[in-house]
Amino acid sequence: MDIGRFPRELMQYLHHPMRAGGECELDPHGKLQPDGRRDGYLRKWRGILLNTPGSSLLAAVEQLPLDTAASTVWHLRSDAMLEPYGSAMGGCLYGTWWRFPLIRPELTIPVLELLAA
Repeated sequence: MDIGRFPRELMQYLHHPMRAGGECELDPHGKLQPDGRRDGYLRKWRGILLNTPGSSLLAAVEQLPLDTAASTVWHLRSDAMLEPYGSAMGGCLYGTWWRFPLIRPELTIPVLELLAA
């Protein structure tokens, strides 16, 4: 067994397209051909990753002393839409998505864009 209780031969099969002369070497930007075996292994791998506790990657790197002069910058993405079937405001902050359905759809797009931001 390999890390994550995932048998080594399954990982080797998943990496098979990246071998010398494999599909990824021949066309690195192309799509891989459908493969039922690979799809099954990916489902197993995903299940193991989602259901196995672990530690952060930060546990493997040296922790540097904090710089008191450093600052943090957050990049929040947001948007708004007015549609008859579901007006809402929403956005994303580093992979965490949010969405608020509108109760008062009579607000204009510029107002909603400002509120979303």
